[in-house]
Amino acid sequence: MPEGKDLSQHLLDINLGIARQEGHLPDAGFIVTYRALFPQADSGYEDSVLCDIERVGPIEADHLLGFMLDRCRAHALDDSAHRLALAYTAARAHEQRRAAGRLPD
Repeated sequence: MPEGKDLSQHLLDINLGIARQEGHLPDAGFIVTYRALFPQADSGYEDSVLCDIERVGPIEADHLLGFMLDRCRAHALDDSAHRLALAYTAARAHEQRRAAGRLPD
């Protein structure tokens, strides 16, 4: 899904901005690894919220998504990706898995 890789890169950029504002910055190797991972359709990377939804478990709404949204706002960073695109991407990925036979109907 093209939106997924673009969104992932955009979110990484925003989250790196949050990390900088909070006084934390992952090492360069981490950043390079994730920038290379997101465009790979066969990477095996799975969104943790999607995994929670698929196992019908509690999701990380407040302690992950809500926290990052709050930090975006606290540092006057663009929060649109956190507000809208995460849900869209998770829903699309779920539908792709279902279509590929990786989930029960």
